Amino acid sequence: MKTQQIHIGENAIVSLGNIIADRGYKNIFLVTNNDSYFSSGNNKLLETVLIKGNCNFYRHYGFEVNPKIEDVQKGIDEFQSATFDAIIAIGGGSAMDMAKLIKTLYLAKGTLVDCVKNNQLPDESPIPLIAIPTTSGSGSEATQFAVVYIEKQKFSLVHDSALPDIAIIDPIFTYNLPATVTAYTGMDALCQAVESYWSVASTDESKKHSAKAISLILDHLANAVNHPDLPSRQAMAEAAYFAGCAINITKTTAPHALSYPITTYYNVPHGHAVALTLGIFLVHNYALTDADLNDIRGVSYVKKSLDQLCNIFQTDNPQSASESIQQLMHNIGLETSFCKLGIDDISLIVNKVNPARLQNNPRQVSINDITLILQSL
Repeated sequence: MKTQQIHIGENAIVSLGNIIADRGYKNIFLVTNNDSYFSSGNNKLLETVLIKGNCNFYRHYGFEVNPKIEDVQKGIDEFQSATFDAIIAIGGGSAMDMAKLIKTLYLAKGTLVDCVKNNQLPDESPIPLIAIPTTSGSGSEATQFAVVYIEKQKFSLVHDSALPDIAIIDPIFTYNLPATVTAYTGMDALCQAVESYWSVASTDESKKHSAKAISLILDHLANAVNHPDLPSRQAMAEAAYFAGCAINITKTTAPHALSYPITTYYNVPHGHAVALTLGIFLVHNYALTDADLNDIRGVSYVKKSLDQLCNIFQTDNPQSASESIQQLMHNIGLETSFCKLGIDDISLIVNKVNPARLQNNPRQVSINDITLILQSL
């Protein structure tokens, strides 16, 4: 895997000017969210640096929150209409995904649908990508993954090119983030970190990243939502990055698998959708046996990992940790009831679950398991 240049902390954006000067960038393809790019004031923060560096920039926007393959084709057409030195993605997960998809697929042979569905991806892309997150949740600045939807079905592109060459993580870009967005993106980071910790692909390195992210989130997310200040914004920016580092090693597991149809069919924001089942799966996973084990390291290894997770949550059992997750969601204003969210057709979710993510879960998850879990909500 390629190495990544990281600039993290207050005033990290200053480094962008040095990068532009050192590398001689003059023409930037700028991928942004639509209205929030301006309403947040992030346009002024970024464009001041670009203008000072004598950079021209073309702004690409207008794609959906969950980018469709048609959005990607439009972005590639615009990218290929001129010559650019670099791509800068500034925004949340959708802006990051779009920039990654354009970078990775603009040299593709054949149709984009075939490339994505058959994982027939081009070689390493020569165009550099700089990622500047404006939410503290997706961790996309630290991963080689990008999500795209084809006819309402979610596909994950995995490619070395998708890992941003440079990540600039400055909490100043999250200062004007609304409380609701802070809440569900923060829960996305928590879910990534927890799922990575129990994943069958976990390593000592990924667990170190996960534990750091979880501790930061538990200590600072409620403040970031209800009483935002510099320490809480800084902590959440770091937490999202470390959670991203963790899932870049392990990928995600069952709660993420269930979240995609919840988001697609019921418009529940991604991080909120994942968090709905996180605590229940912690309890479910702890009850594993040799008969339903996915992790080759064994039942005792998995239970030890889950005990460690409980300790990070400062609880002594999975049920208590699950209740802590529920309480955190209530504290930051996220609904936990399917009924109150208007989710009335569990079969629609069950039938659309991505089975690949279930294989990463330490305990096997059957259709009956999923049905019972969703019915409990």
